[in-house]
Amino acid sequence: NLANDTSSTTDEGSKSCDSLLSSSPFRKPTDCPALDRLLEQVRTFSNPCSLKDDELDRIYNASAAIVRTLSKSACVFLLQNWLLSLAMCDVGILIVLAPTVDDKNEKSTINTDSTNMELENLQLQGESAPGMIEVNGHPWVYSVKVVDCGNKSAISLRKRQKKEKDIAKL
Repeated sequence: NLANDTSSTTDEGSKSCDSLLSSSPFRKPTDCPALDRLLEQVRTFSNPCSLKDDELDRIYNASAAIVRTLSKSACVFLLQNWLLSLAMCDVGILIVLAPTVDDKNEKSTINTDSTNMELENLQLQGESAPGMIEVNGHPWVYSVKVVDCGNKSAISLRKRQKKEKDIAKL
């Protein structure tokens, strides 16, 4: 029974599980060996389409048994990461980069929809003003905006995965 098998939690297994979490901003709880076993199940379950129903049932039952033994902190950790993954799957970033009107290294003027703005070279983007960078001695105005930031349902993530898999086949 994988839920009670502590021998599957090795240093190597723990390291491979940690690689699943390398981009997580949340601290993994250390008080729950069952979390490492569950993450190992997730890591080895990379191609479910190639498995037969009885193998899928075995993996499901083993994983469900492990989940029942998770600590509260491990459950919170998994939910935090799941919610973050839902939110991050629907973020668009718009980057605008344009040469400035004036090629001097002192000040440059840019026309926006509402106003003319004077920008100092090499300034960071602000709340209401674009930034300026220098490329090969020429100033460029930039603006970075996060757009289309919204939650995705778990069903939407599955549909997105299928679409991306279909695109990858092309």
